[in-house]
Amino acid sequence: MSSPTDEQIALIRLTLEGRKMTYPDRFEQEKLLNLHKAKMLVEQAFAMLSQ
Repeated sequence: MSSPTDEQIALIRLTLEGRKMTYPDRFEQEKLLNLHKAKMLVEQAFAMLSQ
């Protein structure tokens, strides 16, 4: 799994700060945040399983 790009990191930060973009860009923003959350949860699961 690769790391997010600088632009993706900026979008994730905006979302976590509660700032929303206008539609239709907001759909992409929310999709990216959900993918990031899923990646973090998968990484946590792998870490727990490898202990």
